[in-house]
Amino acid sequence: MGPITCEELARLPVLKKFYSVAQRLFGVAIAFLKPDSKEGVLLGPAGELNPFCELLDSNPEGHKLCMNCDFAHQQEAKHLKRSIQYVCHAGLIDFVIPVSYGSTIIAYVQCGQILGKQPERKDWARLRAKFQGLNIDMKKLRQYYFQTRVIDADMRESLIELLEIFSNYIADSGSRLLMLEKDRKSQIVFLAESFIKAHFHEHISLDDVAREAHTSKRNLTRVFAAETSTTVLDSINKMRILRACELLAGNTEKVSAVAFACGFGSIQQFNRLFRLAMGASPHEWRKSSQVPPTNPALVGMDSQRGRMNQKQKPVSHQTRARTRPRARTMRDTAASLHV
Repeated sequence: MGPITCEELARLPVLKKFYSVAQRLFGVAIAFLKPDSKEGVLLGPAGELNPFCELLDSNPEGHKLCMNCDFAHQQEAKHLKRSIQYVCHAGLIDFVIPVSYGSTIIAYVQCGQILGKQPERKDWARLRAKFQGLNIDMKKLRQYYFQTRVIDADMRESLIELLEIFSNYIADSGSRLLMLEKDRKSQIVFLAESFIKAHFHEHISLDDVAREAHTSKRNLTRVFAAETSTTVLDSINKMRILRACELLAGNTEKVSAVAFACGFGSIQQFNRLFRLAMGASPHEWRKSSQVPPTNPALVGMDSQRGRMNQKQKPVSHQTRARTRPRARTMRDTAASLHV
């Protein structure tokens, strides 16, 4: 089982809470970037971004410059296997912090959009000359540039250290919690399938299965479908049809008795689901597949429980050879129902 993904990590409530506090303390926007991708997940509201960067990013050419700059430094951090701070193409300071689980980088924390010192007119003059060709409101850009937050070197190092410690701790603990959750889901399916196998011939409901799996109906339905690619009801009916095939081929009980012995609520329901699964009615399937028992006394009905009890005599190769060709196809279909 692999480590937690970037998306799963970004969804952890504790992570969002931490970064909300960090943003208030340091005044920086924080995002998660996928490994080897320019796509990211902003942990806070978009309004926390530096308006200088937002305005520059609103221009297609400006957006391209920002994305290429960030991605290049993301690759540098990957190569160096450590956090880096750099001056972006627009003269602001950004950080890229690898988030690892073991030796695997699962995400990058990117934040910054700050200045290391109070901006001067000469600094703005260089930027104005660089972005003059872009279709951007230069008056607003200048205003936002001079409003950019300033963080000194010591504070920046403290921010990086804090982000490194917490991000990697959350990645490790989050991966472990995710593994436990996935194990829990597997346990739910195991308990559900075990109960179904033991009680499919009874009148069981989704409530019964959920109770035995120690979960809610909603969670059982979601987890069961995700892990088995089928529904709880389909799984129950599959086992009932399989058992019905065994009984139809091995005794002379009425079809209605077989239906009720396998847990079906009505003969109409049994006929409909059987034809859907086997491509023939129970009567048709029995005629093509039935091998009459040599000792009818071996077949009996427990009327109080409504369960069919029988001992099936092994069928010889010679007897099988005398069955019709159609029987082989239907038996193959029945075999495909095995769980």
